Amino acid sequence: HTAYRRQRQMCIRDRDYDGNFYVPRYDESNHTLYINAFYIGDSAGLDSEGYIIPDESVDKPEEKVKISEGLSKVTGDLENTEFNTVEKIQNKLTETVVLNEGYTAENTVLYDIELVISNDGGLTWVPAAAENFPKEGIEVTLPYPDGTNAEDYDFTVAHMFDEEVNGHKTGEVETPLVTKGANGISFRLMGTSPVIVGYKKVVEEHTHSYNNDN
Repeated sequence: HTAYRRQRQMCIRDRDYDGNFYVPRYDESNHTLYINAFYIGDSAGLDSEGYIIPDESVDKPEEKVKISEGLSKVTGDLENTEFNTVEKIQNKLTETVVLNEGYTAENTVLYDIELVISNDGGLTWVPAAAENFPKEGIEVTLPYPDGTNAEDYDFTVAHMFDEEVNGHKTGEVETPLVTKGANGISFRLMGTSPVIVGYKKVVEEHTHSYNNDN
């Protein structure tokens, strides 16, 4: 409230027809007047009730998902955990995958997945901070691993958090639900970085017919 009171004292204008006081801001780039806040009460009093109006003129950062096959280095804060090498990270994720029936260590692909943002219209990109990571997670689509497809293979995914985000601890592993689509497999991550995909052949159901010659 102190910051808003100071702003009100410095920027407040005359009382409008409705009896309130407004804090305006003029944007010379598009010749538009925005109302940053308004106050109900006496402009000279510090106990006036203030309301902040969201500034819709400020563009939100652009977001995109950066995907690289393989893991070239230990990411995030994992170096401060027991998973402080790429080999240890891959081993843990592989162990998680092969707990599912039919999946093997040989049929896995490791990825480095990162959410990056741009504040300059896409000229430069930086990793999204944990506090800015969407609470609902992000939807990721990966192309089918070489030699696989939607009809003949099933897939599973394991992801290791490389920082504390969305209530998850560094080094924790999540196993999101996987769906198969026209462009690949899709799943929702509550954080990013090391992800492993496991795949296996779809088990064919054999039907038997019996002839009754009696």
